[in-house]
This record gives sequence, structure tokens and C-alpha cells, in this order.
Amino acid sequence: MGVWEKVIQSEEVQGVNGQVTYTQNSVNYGYLFLLLLSYFFTHQVIQNTTHVTVSGTVGSWCTFIFVNVKDLCVCVCVSCARINM
Repeated sequence: MGVWEKVIQSEEVQGVNGQVTYTQNSVNYGYLFLLLLSYFFTHQVIQNTTHVTVSGTVGSWCTFIFVNVKDLCVCVCVSCARINM
């Protein structure tokens, strides 16, 4: 289980005759915080990588299709007009 063994710690409490009477679980909030921080950091990296990849693909497509600067400006203006409507 790895990380969860560090986050949730179990402690067995033994009775008089040596048998386990109950198991006490406690949460280590420091490890839980680091686990959540790692999750959110990874989420942001994946989101930003996807954004840059899509932006680069669309940008290269637009410059490949419209060779002239004038046509490129028309492409951008038409795209902005569609977004604002």
C-alpha cells in the first residue's frame, strides 16, 4: 500500500491474555497534506502541458494554412469574433 501505510497508522491494542482486542487507526496529517499537494501539483502540470500542446497545434495549423500575414490576421479576427458572439 506504500503511502497509505504512512498516512493512516494502525496500532493494535492487546488485552490481558495477549490477544488483540481492537485496532486503533490514526491519521498522519503531515503526510496527507503532502499527498494532496503532490496531487494538485501533478494536476496543474498535466493541465498546462495539454494547454500548450493544443495551442501549439492550433497555432502551427493556422500559420500553415494561412501563409500571408494578412490572412493570418483575418483568421485571428474571425476566431475572436466567433468567441465574443
